Amino acid sequence: MRVGFKHGEWVYVNDAGLRTALASALNAPRLTEQPGRGQMSPFTRLLLSRLARSGLLYQHHDGLEFSEKSALFKMAMHGTGGKIVQNWGFTLIFKATALPAIAAMLDCKYPPQILGCGFGEHRAINKSGKPEFVESVQSSAAGNPGNGIPLEGIEGAIQALRLAMTSSDPPPFKDRTDQDGVWTCFALDTLKSRVPLAGGWEVLVGCDLPQDDGARWVRGGSGLFLCLRIEEAIQQAQGAVEKGGFQEKRQ
Repeated sequence: MRVGFKHGEWVYVNDAGLRTALASALNAPRLTEQPGRGQMSPFTRLLLSRLARSGLLYQHHDGLEFSEKSALFKMAMHGTGGKIVQNWGFTLIFKATALPAIAAMLDCKYPPQILGCGFGEHRAINKSGKPEFVESVQSSAAGNPGNGIPLEGIEGAIQALRLAMTSSDPPPFKDRTDQDGVWTCFALDTLKSRVPLAGGWEVLVGCDLPQDDGARWVRGGSGLFLCLRIEEAIQQAQGAVEKGGFQEKRQ
């Protein structure tokens, strides 16, 4: 029984097929159980959560973002001549880098076609195109990072991001209006590619941030974001411009 496909950077795994195969291999029949009709199994929920937390889960499709609780997709696999050889209603899609053994595998001959969310497009959490965050990941008190990263290192990373924002080509962000202000929100993939950091951003993911520094980690439908309060970001940019002698003269 085929459980999945790999093509390019993505792996496509049939939810029911995966649980059935694991239940047989591990002698764990509970893996095939579901709470009720139309409800996701606890195993699948946990797997989606772990993949999303690692930034590996496919959650953005056709301009819509889906939370990890809805990130199972309809998929069709075409063979020679365009004939459909697989048609799955609930497919986990994640980056092949999640498992080195899978990343090293050869691609299937044709790319799978993603048809939409298995639960329906109405399950999109972000129909307007702006981020809607479902869960804050800010944890304990400032000065005591959850994964042991020194607070000074975190402050340095935030400073590196603020400096990047003052450049002629700042990293892209999404804005979010919350009860305590307006925030600029940077996707983790953006931070990795646009703001080089010694040791990499991965080691800082989920760390506690200085509570008085206008920064927070937030989990959105498409992954993890580092958010800065926009008023502080604007002040930072203005300060850099003034120091550079480019302040616009006010009338």
